[in-house]
Amino acid sequence: MGNISCCNLGVLCQRCDKTSRRDAAVTTIQESHYLAALGEFILRCDQEEVMLSWIRNRCPNILNVLPIGESSKAHPVRVIGVGCGNGIMDTQILREMCALSSHIHQTAIEPNQAELFRFKERIASDDGLKSISIDWTQTTTELFEVTMNQRAANGSYPRVHFVHMLQMLYHARDMEKTIANYYRVLHDGGALLITIASKKNNELYKSFQGLEAKRGKREQKNKKRYSDDVIRVLRRLGLKYDVENVAYHLDITKCFDEKSDSGRLLLDFICLTNAAQVYQTLPNADRERLMKRLVDSCEEHADGRVTVRLSFDAIVVKKREGQSLRTTTDSLSQAADALGRD
Repeated sequence: MGNISCCNLGVLCQRCDKTSRRDAAVTTIQESHYLAALGEFILRCDQEEVMLSWIRNRCPNILNVLPIGESSKAHPVRVIGVGCGNGIMDTQILREMCALSSHIHQTAIEPNQAELFRFKERIASDDGLKSISIDWTQTTTELFEVTMNQRAANGSYPRVHFVHMLQMLYHARDMEKTIANYYRVLHDGGALLITIASKKNNELYKSFQGLEAKRGKREQKNKKRYSDDVIRVLRRLGLKYDVENVAYHLDITKCFDEKSDSGRLLLDFICLTNAAQVYQTLPNADRERLMKRLVDSCEEHADGRVTVRLSFDAIVVKKREGQSLRTTTDSLSQAADALGRD
């Protein structure tokens, strides 16, 4: 599930818990409570609006240099949306792509049936997108990658012009494998777009720094992922990339109202995605320290609103002609050679 979802910042609710059995580092919570907390976050942040604006303003620069050439119904412009969620971001990307070609084929990968259905409804209600061919693929990226790799090995999987992973790498079991697999099926000159939470301009991240370090070693901790984790993967693979930091804001006014149910839910969401505990279970000293840091990092507005700044990074990787991926073994060998030279 891409875009804004219950797992965006690294915690899984029980509905989405398909990894907890294989990954003890991931904490699960009751679905109903988490979805209520998520709803408060979505209601009070402008991430969706900011991301849509970024797609409208920046995606044309990425798409215009794709190696499209002459497209046709038999040879369409091919795009893969990994973890497309309800499709709100995908449909905007497809609108931008329609300026390049009238022959577009998308593979929409999404494990959640309800989200995929909402995406289908978006396409059906947009006259400008009804001619686009879409493979609706209800599965996880890991299962899709197995089939894709098998077909690519025997030459039956067509090359792709554009792959996007918008706010979904939090879910990937192995980020390096996922990135490498989709990079391999790109045309030379094709592009991979990744968006993921950033530590830069992220006041909430700063507020929680050191909080988890105090927890017992035996307690479960969430496997948080940020853009610097992705960048380390890209460097290991030997890939060049461009990064743009994009800021958005979260209204935390209700967090300072002790009687507000909305405020408690929002604090729970903030804590779960940063410290793997709901706010109410934090020790009193940590709760006081957190609220003080929120006060120190927030911005007060004339209308009484209190907001805090967050951000995501948009990472673009273009496939260079003849570019082969560096393997982990290659990286270790290079590191050993460098040590030898020193």
